[in-house]
Amino acid sequence: MEPGAAELYDQALLGILQHVGNVQDFLRVLFGFLYRKTDFYRLLRHPSDRMGFPPGAAQALVLQVFKTFDHMARQDDEKRKKELEEKIRRKEEEAKAVAAASAEKEAVPVPVQEVEIDAAAEVEKLESPGPPGPEHKVAHGLEEAEAPGTLSSAPEGPKEPPVLPRIQEQFQKNPDSYNGAIRENYIWSQDYTDLEVRVPVPKHVVKGKQVNLSKVGEYWWSAILEGEEPIDIDKINKERSMATVDEEEQAVLDRLTFDYHQKLQGKPQSHELKVHEMLKKGWDAEGSPFRGQRFDPAMFNISPGAVQF
Repeated sequence: MEPGAAELYDQALLGILQHVGNVQDFLRVLFGFLYRKTDFYRLLRHPSDRMGFPPGAAQALVLQVFKTFDHMARQDDEKRKKELEEKIRRKEEEAKAVAAASAEKEAVPVPVQEVEIDAAAEVEKLESPGPPGPEHKVAHGLEEAEAPGTLSSAPEGPKEPPVLPRIQEQFQKNPDSYNGAIRENYIWSQDYTDLEVRVPVPKHVVKGKQVNLSKVGEYWWSAILEGEEPIDIDKINKERSMATVDEEEQAVLDRLTFDYHQKLQGKPQSHELKVHEMLKKGWDAEGSPFRGQRFDPAMFNISPGAVQF
């Protein structure tokens, strides 16, 4: 299948999945179709059989396809992890730069304005009788304004609560709410098998502020509490992280990669090369009616399930 061609069937497959409601029944539909409408489960028992697969070949074919996308999922997960780490690193650097700039600004000395005072004139004003002048009235007015009980230093009112993000794109930007949400009293995130809930509490109550939960079923959650506003699971990252492949799985993946490039170049794939090798030995064997003739691999159309690796 050419890259990108699978998306042509997404709507039809999504309709099936939504109808049955779970992955297990979805797979039953797919394999039921192969059972009823194809020769996928038919075994090649005699050399004259034209349809079917050798014993174990169908199962091996399914495993090969599964491991192909398993490998892709791990690569995508690693890429997403690196992107998140890079975002966190950039935010930390920006926060450090802002803090450094703020500290530098506070360290700048404020110049003090010097005022010359004519002491003799001030003494003369204080000793001279008479009604207070305008300057005295202004000063007295200031003194009255600063007296206790006035409104010059009224306390501030209650602060407005911070505005929480509401859309999934905003949640996806925060590693603590990735594939989850930010709520008033907690933040949660998830992957395919686990949930992580962060609850801010005072330091003297408990040291840990984080709860990790394992899902009983492997599916994506739209909320963690009843009555909570559900998230839009169509806008989360549904890539799955898998365990590291072993040597046997890596060998299969290498062969699949080789087959993919061979197919793009119009060359025989690994299963065809293996069959060609066996056929050529029989072709030139003692007593073969084809011995001495040119062996042409193009004479044979070999199914990928016809060979077990």
